Formats: sequence, structure tokens, C-alpha cells
Amino acid sequence: MNSKSINLSLHNSILNSVLSNEEESICILDEKSRYIFFNPSHELLMKEAKNVEVKIGDSFLSGFPEQRIKVEFQKHIEKSLRGEEFTVLQKMHSNGRANVAYENTFKPVHDELKGSLGVILKSKSKITDQKENGFCNSDIAEGVSKLLTSKNILGEDSDLLNHALNSLSQGIVISNKDGVIVWANKAITKISGFEVKELIGQTPRIFKTELHNNEFYKKLWETVLAGKIWKGEIVNRKKDGSFYFEEMVITPIINSNSQITHFVSFKQDVTEKRQKEKELEKSTASLRLIAEKVPAVLWMVDAELMFVSSQGSALKQMDLKPNQVVGMTLFDFFRTKNKEYPPIQSHLKALEGDSVQFKLEWKAETFDAQVEPLRDADNKIIGCVGIAHNVTDRIKYEEALIESREKAELSSKLKSEFLAQMSHEIRTPLNVMISSANFLEEENEDLSEDTATSFQLINSAGKRIIRTIDLLLNMSELHTGTYEFVKEQFDLNTDVLEQVYDNYLMKAKSKGLSLQFSCQTDETKITGDKYSVLEIFSNLVDNAIKYTETGSVEIIVDKDEVNNLAVLVIDTGIGISKDYLPHLFDKFSQEDEGYTRKFEGNGLGLALVKEYCTLNKATLEVESEKGKGSIFKVLFLG
Repeated sequence: MNSKSINLSLHNSILNSVLSNEEESICILDEKSRYIFFNPSHELLMKEAKNVEVKIGDSFLSGFPEQRIKVEFQKHIEKSLRGEEFTVLQKMHSNGRANVAYENTFKPVHDELKGSLGVILKSKSKITDQKENGFCNSDIAEGVSKLLTSKNILGEDSDLLNHALNSLSQGIVISNKDGVIVWANKAITKISGFEVKELIGQTPRIFKTELHNNEFYKKLWETVLAGKIWKGEIVNRKKDGSFYFEEMVITPIINSNSQITHFVSFKQDVTEKRQKEKELEKSTASLRLIAEKVPAVLWMVDAELMFVSSQGSALKQMDLKPNQVVGMTLFDFFRTKNKEYPPIQSHLKALEGDSVQFKLEWKAETFDAQVEPLRDADNKIIGCVGIAHNVTDRIKYEEALIESREKAELSSKLKSEFLAQMSHEIRTPLNVMISSANFLEEENEDLSEDTATSFQLINSAGKRIIRTIDLLLNMSELHTGTYEFVKEQFDLNTDVLEQVYDNYLMKAKSKGLSLQFSCQTDETKITGDKYSVLEIFSNLVDNAIKYTETGSVEIIVDKDEVNNLAVLVIDTGIGISKDYLPHLFDKFSQEDEGYTRKFEGNGLGLALVKEYCTLNKATLEVESEKGKGSIFKVLFLG
């Protein structure tokens, strides 16, 4: 049976089953703009907006007395009759109200042989939310029942209604009372892959899979044969053998004698929807699992500050279970109506678009919390999302660390004070002894050789002790952070190196050594701490003279290949073995150790030089060969 042999009442039954309860206003007009069909939403729209009672066969344009609106509609209808489908926004004067904008979609109904048959017009108010399109949202049984007793029936030609059914996106399959398919619309091909001509004469078993048992199909047929509508989801088979999920509604068509004449199946492929739901469910499960494992509390509240979710393993630390607080407001949870209470105030700010951090004290636990605004697809704030980490242990650790640091600082302070006090106690009598020895030496001109030597030993030993004390104090200040670094710009040549040269010239001569100083650049200004820089070169030159028996000590100032200022201290002394070089800057370390060592010293000088170089952003390098001498290079970076 082809489309022309299906009776007209059946066409209208199907059409009303799909369209009668749609929220959108829908009407079908013939080529002369006369009503062939309209649904209740359109009837209501025309009555409320234009105070017009519409009837089948009436002119659609006669419902618009305003000439401008009538001309607009006439142009759009003629354009659609030429085969164009389009959507426009039009203003229609609302009865007793202000202008209301409608989104009107014009869709042509076209036959290859007969040409344009009419137009389908869908209207939607822009101030009305569009509900989900689809037959599953309509009360189809009621629509069919209404239509079978309705006078809203086309009088003669059914071609336009036939094309209207074919223009729908839902698949429609009509079977006779024996279940043999007698008609299907074009959408069924897109859904199942079967051409309409391949389905005619077949039964719905052509779609059947083995995924549903016999009991499933038995209940389906019991329902429709009882004259009731069956709704459900079914897995069917496409022509290529693949499976797809289908939402289906089967409506029995009952004649005036209460006999079932046909069954109309409305089909919609929901495979993609189910796949997305499955992926969403999988993602949701993963997120839930993550939330349960994360050592934190995660929650969401709506715009009324009511909990809609609470997850996270840290809920146990609050004696709460997942989602236990859902349905409670923040005011209920914290047992306060005070909007200034920090957690509540933070959420209120988040509802205004701010990202807020706050401390949450819960029983004996402390949480670091952050709350952010939650937005929908239109960027509208619909609530808040928050996360809180338990930081109780961290705070205890930090408090213990602060206490430990304070104790260390106190210990360091006591040590510094002790060293300073000891320095004073040692320096004072030493200075008296040295001064007294010098006085006695000057007062006695005729001293024996042994007596003169004794005075020199007193003077030398006293200075050695004072030097040791100075090194200990300087190292202590560096390690305790009490050293006062005075940053200034000065001339390395005139303010430091010339002074070092003058201080050690006599000492070098007394050993029969040549102390030489040469500056090969005019750019000798640097920025740093003058005292510590002076100590660097005093120690290096002092060591060079101490460990050199014959030959010379040189101080050379120059620029390196990248224009950094470099100072070389070169001696022809005893040198340093390769094995000891890695330990050269260790504290209290000397290559020759023990009571039998040849050279005096405490092993602090070079360690202090290294520290002072770091303090002044300088590098310290050394080259040495045992028995031939050493080269110390201080490079001031930048």
C-alpha cells in the first residue's frame, strides 16, 4: 500500500499524534496561504495575540489586519513556496500588550512532480523557553484521541499532509492490524538505513535484535493490542547489521467501531545520546572516585546557598559522610544566621563573581578553603564550588618549626654574645701584654739577642691570637646571619688592593720576598661590601707570603674576556697537592696537620675567603702544583 492509498483520516491522526501537543505553534498552509492544519499552540497564539478564531480553509493572512505585518508574511510565504527554508524574527502586536518578537521558521513542502504544495510555519516566542523537541514529550495518545473526534480534517487532497509527515525528523512506520508495514516516512531511512520500498510488506521483525527476550516483545504486543500506547527504549538493527538505541512510541489507531485498524510507530535514534550519557556516567564515576580519594573536601551549593553535593575523603575528618549535608543550607550547617560569618561571607562574595580564600575551623581541625563561582553554559552564576584541605598537621609542623627556629636564633645569639664577650676578655689582656712588651723593648736599648727574640715572639704570638679571634667572630657572624653587609660602590684598586699591598710589603721584605702589584685596567670600580673584600685579599696575600720561602708574590688586576674584573694572587710557594685541592676551603682544615705541622694557622682563612666571595657575587678559582706555587683568581661578576 503506497502513500496515496492511506486514508486521509489516518494522515491527520499521525500528524496530530506528533504535533498536537508541541509547545511551538505549528500550522500548514497550502499554496494560497489557507489553513490545512494547525495545532492547539497555534490556535491559542492567534486567539491571544490577534483575537482571531482560526478554522481549516481560512486564509492565514486574514488574521493580520496590520498591512505591514500582512505584507511581510506574504513575502515570506511566497519565498518558501519557491523552495527556500529560512528563519526570521518578526514582531507581532499582542492583543492588549506590547509587541512580542517571534522566531518564525518557514519550511516548504515540495513534490518533484507537482512542485510546491504548501508551507509549514513554526512560531516560537523569544521570551518563551523552547522545550525539548521530540515526540517523547507529547501526550501522543491524547493527541490521537482528540484528532479522531476532531473536525480539523482536510477535505480532499492528502498530498500536502503526506509531505508534511515526510518532513518530520522522527521516523514513522505504519503497520496494518496484522503488523505488516504499509507506509513509512523518509526519516526512517536516515535512522535505519532501509529504503522505504524495502520496508513495505515487511513486519517490524526486520529491525529485531536478539538483545531483548520474548517476554519483552510479549508485553509490548499485549499493550498495543489492548488499545494502549506503548512507550519505551529498544535496541534495533540497521540495514548494515549494526545496532542502535531507539526511543519508540507505538500508537494503535482505533476506528469508530472501536476496532484497531493500524499501528503507528514513532522512532527516534538516541544512540549518540546514550553514548554521551554513558561517557558522562563514566566521567562522573571517575570524578566521584577521584573526589573520594582526594585528601580534601569538595562541595557545591546553589544560588540559595543550599548544598547540592559534598565529596572527598577528608569528610571523615569532619565526621561527615559523602552528600550527608545535601539539602542543608550553609546557615543550617554552621548554625548561624550571620552573613558576616567568614565561610558564609566568602560564599556570598563568590555568588558575586569573586574567588575567595578563607580559613575554616571545624572542631579541632583547621582547613584552608577556597570557593569559586559556578557558572552555566550562558556564563550565569548558578552557585558556588569549593574545596578545603586539612592543614592542621601542617600548622602544627610550622608552629614547631617556628619554635625550633626561635630556639636556634636564641642559641645563635647567645653564641655570638659569648664569642664577643670572650673576644673582649682575650683581646683586652693581650693588647695590654703586647703594648707592655713593646714598651719594655723600646725602653731597653741594649737588649741581648735572646731578649730581643723573646719580645718579637710575644708580639707575633699576640697578633696570631687576635687574628684567630677575628676569624672566628667573622665566621660566626656569617653563619648566624648577623653579619652586616654594607653595599656601596668603591674602587677596588685604590680603596682595597693598594692598602693590602702597603700592609704586607714589610712582611714580605722581612722574609726576603718580592711583593709586586700591577693594575692593567682603568675600570676598577665595583659594588659590594668593602670590609669583606678587604678581608678576601688580606687573607690571600697573607697566605701567599706565609707559604712562600723564596721568590715572589704578585697581585695583578685585569679584565677577563667578557669584561669582568679579575684579581690574581700568584706566589712561588710550596703549592698544594691535587688530593687536597677539593678540601682547600673546608673549615678548620690544613694540608699539613697535627702538632708537627710546619706552618701556623687555624684553617679558617680560606673558608672565610670563600664565604666572602659568595657574599660579594664573586667566584674563587685556584690552580696549584706541589713545589711550584699557586694562583688564586677572584672574579667579580657583573
